[in-house]
Amino acid sequence: MVLYVAKDKYDTNRYDLGSVLCMELVEQLPADSVRVVEHVHGTQHAAWLKGTPTLVDGNSNIYTGHQAYTYLKSAALSHAVEITPKNKPSVVERRDPQPTEGGAEGGADDASWTIPAVENEPEDERFDAKISSDDFAIHTQRMAENFIPPRAGSDPPPPPSLTE
Repeated sequence: MVLYVAKDKYDTNRYDLGSVLCMELVEQLPADSVRVVEHVHGTQHAAWLKGTPTLVDGNSNIYTGHQAYTYLKSAALSHAVEITPKNKPSVVERRDPQPTEGGAEGGADDASWTIPAVENEPEDERFDAKISSDDFAIHTQRMAENFIPPRAGSDPPPPPSLTE
């Protein structure tokens, strides 16, 4: 895949917002899966390059703007699912900070998300695990899929598997 990005027209010290969002998603994908190409405003370019961000997938399909972002978001989530261990539990609960030896409560940063123990589970098989940002992204995506119906024809097709 190739992602075309550009600097902001009004402030050339930064990239335009869509390009920034897409480049952040590219960072979540395998290093060799997306090539990022900077388009310089005012230079010659292909007739099909109407704006940035623009993504060209492996089948020469072209996605611009929000569609490029949606495609990359879907690819990043698919990649997160692929690299997540299959035996990793996904149910989590919030665990409040525990008092320290001196009796003082820990700060808000001391709280963590943990996997609850299963009832009647042998003690030696119990464990605590923190939720990762990938797990949170997957959970959020599943919630969105269940509650927000997709608009027909507005989103690109799901990306192919990145491990092929």
